[in-house]
Amino acid sequence: GFTPVLFTTECEFVHSVSGDNFGPECPKGRLHIDASKGSICTLITGWAVEVLQKNSAGNYAPYWNTTAAGEAFSYTLDNVPAGEYKVIYAPNHNAEPICSAFDEYILEAPGPEVCNGEDDDCDGTIDEDVQITFYADTDNDGYGAPGTAVLACIAPEGYVANDDDCDDTNPDINPDAEEICNGIDDDCNGTEDDRQLSSCSSTLTIVNEVINPVGMFCPDRSIVTLSFSSDVCYDKWYVSEATSQLLGLEGNWVGLPGQTLTISLPASAENPFVTQIFAYPSLNDQPAWGDGSPFPCGAMIDYTLTSNGCDGTLTASNITACGVQYTLSTTTCLFAESLY
Repeated sequence: GFTPVLFTTECEFVHSVSGDNFGPECPKGRLHIDASKGSICTLITGWAVEVLQKNSAGNYAPYWNTTAAGEAFSYTLDNVPAGEYKVIYAPNHNAEPICSAFDEYILEAPGPEVCNGEDDDCDGTIDEDVQITFYADTDNDGYGAPGTAVLACIAPEGYVANDDDCDDTNPDINPDAEEICNGIDDDCNGTEDDRQLSSCSSTLTIVNEVINPVGMFCPDRSIVTLSFSSDVCYDKWYVSEATSQLLGLEGNWVGLPGQTLTISLPASAENPFVTQIFAYPSLNDQPAWGDGSPFPCGAMIDYTLTSNGCDGTLTASNITACGVQYTLSTTTCLFAESLY
């Protein structure tokens, strides 16, 4: 009835170690240790297993050990700190060692928090301090509206990673828009109608001139209608006489591109002369285009003062020329108030 035990000259068995790198057991990991006899007929009746941990000096020191009976061994070691480990297997027969082998495994430490919906650094909070702030982009122009912030790893539908839009109801208003003269801050820089030009040009024209409308002026006056336009944005244009100030013409008028200004200028048949009328645009009571010149982006035209012959005395010819109304006691024409 005696059954001999057969030993081979080889020691063959299967062994492995794996780990959960700080997953469900965060902030500690787990080691899974498995071993079983191989295909060669070696009678394994038990196991001695020891886990060594590498210390700060680079040496392995005992961390855990156990013994177990059976042809196979399987164990999960919980709450294991991050580090480098060596697992030594020593199968035996009736408590007599047969052979040994080992595995090495690195249990990774908790990593820095990244935006992935997991608690990477094992502090109990998911995605803290790594989420991105997104803002609602209602008008789909690529710029979000202030005050609509949400935190996420990936932009939600209809959200962008900036809050630079100053009107999220209009896709034509955003920091990339071109500023136009419309009383709106199109490019969201905080200022309305401040077009940024490398140069600018303006035009001043006379659109109408009437000398001494009947019954209005005596002596001669020219009623001149001026039109001013510019490629800069402006809310006023400043007009003056550019030479000797004979006209006393200077001041500000509210006007937008395409609008006109009507002024009254003196005229003289005896001494006609040429003056120059000058205008430049202003915005918010400042020059509309600041290139450093005294009158930036101005325009100038020559104006010749002419007459239809009304000299201010009541004669038959002047009555016809001036078209004035008078009585027998009137000896001279009355000056009318300038329209300017």
